[in-house]
Amino acid sequence: MSDVRAYFEELAYAVEQRLRAPELLLTSLSGENSDFVRFNQGMVRQAGAVSQRFLTFDLILGRRHAQSSLTLCGDLAADLDRSAAV
Repeated sequence: MSDVRAYFEELAYAVEQRLRAPELLLTSLSGENSDFVRFNQGMVRQAGAVSQRFLTFDLILGRRHAQSSLTLCGDLAADLDRSAAV
């Protein structure tokens, strides 16, 4: 769990560095890791795993809010580049 926390903190810190006073940023990370098996006529047809991660931003300036979400790939360098484009 600490790896996920460090990953999130690194992304949030990189985005927060681009803020200008008096902007406020709320950032959240959500996701899931799931394993699944699909059956057809009593036989296993497909087994797999899914990993999803989303980073959500809420930029606040006074009474104005702007919200955006970003799908993450799990590679920190790539996700830092993607978050810089938001």
